[in-house]
Amino acid sequence: MAQQQIEGASQQASQLRQTEPLIPRSMQWFFLILVTLWVFAAMAFPVIAFCITKNPSCFWLIGNLAPPFYILYRITRYLFPKSEKDYELDKMRIEHGRGKQQ
Repeated sequence: MAQQQIEGASQQASQLRQTEPLIPRSMQWFFLILVTLWVFAAMAFPVIAFCITKNPSCFWLIGNLAPPFYILYRITRYLFPKSEKDYELDKMRIEHGRGKQQ
């Protein structure tokens, strides 16, 4: 069963390599830099607001970062698919985990 999953993952990786990328590499990096700057700005805004207003409730705005981090995770997984090395690493993890159980 696990061997079939590993082979399926290898086939998916080879199909991804044969197809064109979803977005050109330069646009991927631009998007990653833009979103990273957005997250850092969202983290800095409550600190700046606190320095200006001296109101500790400004720090509640930091809690609003959880949804953007999840969205960032999902989008980057889509834009930067796994490489063949990642699939090989997953294969070794599965084999290693199976070896511990026996």
